[in-house]
Amino acid sequence: MKKINLSAVKRLVFGTACVLVITLVMFGGLLTANAAYTGSYVKDGAKLLSQSEVQKLNEKMKKAYDDYEIGLYFLTTNDTGAKTAMEYADDYLDDLIDNKGFPEDSALFLIDMGARMMWISTTGKMIAAVNDADIDDILDGAIVYAADGKYFNAAGYFVDMAVSNYNYYVATGEDNTKTPPYIGGEYNDPIFNGGNDYYSPGTQLSATTQRLLVASVGSVIVFFLALIIIRSRYKDNGIIGASPNMHRTNLRLTRKSDMIVGKTVTHTVIRTSPPPSKGGTHFGSSSTHVSSAGRSHGGGGRSF
Repeated sequence: MKKINLSAVKRLVFGTACVLVITLVMFGGLLTANAAYTGSYVKDGAKLLSQSEVQKLNEKMKKAYDDYEIGLYFLTTNDTGAKTAMEYADDYLDDLIDNKGFPEDSALFLIDMGARMMWISTTGKMIAAVNDADIDDILDGAIVYAADGKYFNAAGYFVDMAVSNYNYYVATGEDNTKTPPYIGGEYNDPIFNGGNDYYSPGTQLSATTQRLLVASVGSVIVFFLALIIIRSRYKDNGIIGASPNMHRTNLRLTRKSDMIVGKTVTHTVIRTSPPPSKGGTHFGSSSTHVSSAGRSHGGGGRSF
């Protein structure tokens, strides 16, 4: 009966274990990507919202962060100091990105009660996804609510429109404004009023879940490939019935290759009818400016 070479078995187990650990570390980095921000998405300095409204807005914007990796923020104040609304919004968003871990692809909606001014500031991909025409459309809807004191609805309108534009932008590579449904002239907020959402990520998994699946599958694939390579190196000598010279066998990994693990995100765009006074789709460019922090911003605003 042939004998088992225990030394070879130990080397095989140790080698495969090392490969597995290294692979998990490599792919595990995907799990922490863009998962740094854990703060609030609302700063209601002007006290325009109730606590329950702040909570609902936070949940709504966190869902956008989890599903699309974009940062949406609602900011209110009674005084911007010596800054204009644009400067105040830009600087606040820059601080979130540079010091708080907020994503680069972001949009902030400011309501300044002191000057009765609204401003939307965008960065990263959100500059193209929410272009100048889109910002005008968002402000057209939000200003109706703000003028009537319905700041919660104004913020909700901003969030839904921003997500809808980004969803369409990623799915098609084009700028777009999909105006949400109105019922009797009122904006039908799907989450706030219990209706069906006019945009939908469909069956898309959250970004965190996608990274987890990619890391897991990638680790398993690399592990088994390494296992096959290691076993093939020992095949001629055989772990069972190994030759007396088995202890001289060395493992040499001489081939290097890069494995690209792709990421597929599926978006489902649900088109809806626009309100009577506005078109449903707008294409255009985004004007940009540079903030005091040196970051490029898009944006626009108006008084109410």
